[in-house]
Amino acid sequence: MSPLADLAARARRQYATNGLRSVLAEGIEFVTKDGWTEVLIRRNYLPRSELLNSTKSPSHIRHGDDESRFTVSNPTQPEIRREFEPYPSEFDPDARFLCDVPDCLLIGRYALGVSSEGILSETTPYDTTELSKKIESQISSYGSYLRVFGFDSGRNVDHELECVFPLVDNGRGYYHWMTEYLPKVGALQRYDRESGVKPTVLIRSDAGSYVRESLEFVGVDPAQLEEWSGSDTRVGSLLLTQHRPHKFDYINPQQSTFALSRDDLLWVRNQVRQRFGYTENSGNRIYVSRQKANCRRVKNYGELTRLLEQFDIEPYVLEDLSFEEQMRLFSNAEVIIGPHGAGLTNMIAANDPLIVELLPDKIMKPHFHHIAKSMNFQYEPFVTTASTEGLKVDTTALEKHLRALQRPD
Repeated sequence: MSPLADLAARARRQYATNGLRSVLAEGIEFVTKDGWTEVLIRRNYLPRSELLNSTKSPSHIRHGDDESRFTVSNPTQPEIRREFEPYPSEFDPDARFLCDVPDCLLIGRYALGVSSEGILSETTPYDTTELSKKIESQISSYGSYLRVFGFDSGRNVDHELECVFPLVDNGRGYYHWMTEYLPKVGALQRYDRESGVKPTVLIRSDAGSYVRESLEFVGVDPAQLEEWSGSDTRVGSLLLTQHRPHKFDYINPQQSTFALSRDDLLWVRNQVRQRFGYTENSGNRIYVSRQKANCRRVKNYGELTRLLEQFDIEPYVLEDLSFEEQMRLFSNAEVIIGPHGAGLTNMIAANDPLIVELLPDKIMKPHFHHIAKSMNFQYEPFVTTASTEGLKVDTTALEKHLRALQRPD
């Protein structure tokens, strides 16, 4: 018996024994237990190649310029090189596209897209395995499950939108917003110019303030923004561009799905330059403080700040600054130093900074190394001693490190 036939038989037995209410109440369990979810998702998942073939009419697909192929070099320090070397280092992104998928449904907490041909892969950062593990927490009703898996066309869905560009992120924070979601707006801007249509831009209802602020910063009309309700919604025209996840696999590094695009990062920087202009001689020396964060705070912070003063490096608590203030600050950065954390993402607004990432010795993650190297920044990390209480910085060693990196005036 096929998986779908077995699933249907189980539902019929439940109905015969306990009635329709029981089937509906326990329907999600039918699907999610024993691996049924992944079976159904794999059968209904529409990957990027099939998505583009399904919308192959020239009026439905717009391609941007070819993107640059590049390689990120590994750090020179042997200890860090050993940690970073297994991760992907060569990147060859496809040109960014935008396709118009007609008559779709958006379903669940993060607006998962479903068309008559299946689950739209570009509406989720997850592959089929991850999606099968997370979908139960994202979709709460049995009716929604039926729609995701193609058993219900959604004719009875009450909510409707005409033209939608979805930017409902999965709540993984500032770094992923800046690298995975905000760069998609470049495709939206091109669509606006060519079509004259301004679609509804969907965002999370509980999105951080930086989401609205950053979208308005890059030119999205606030009137276009609409918070996603989470209710199943029929969409007449769903505008999709590829999702480029930034996900490292720390157990099997070569299996990482880290889709780095230099052009995405440069697009963000160009938006900053359009706002503030380009200054070749930058001067801000920034320490990105994590003293208000929940983790990776520096234990000997007072000792560290006294050292930073010697190099005219000023601490900033980025939580206290608006998005525009952060972009202005980093656009003129000469030196950026700080513990591994989302605030370092702002380096993409800078022109040619020196990056000194304070890495915890317990686990070294290469996100900011890859970003810095892709933008041809000088990246000179420094390893700290990590514990549950935070990071301990050897200030004597850091002073020697910084003096060796001093740039001539």
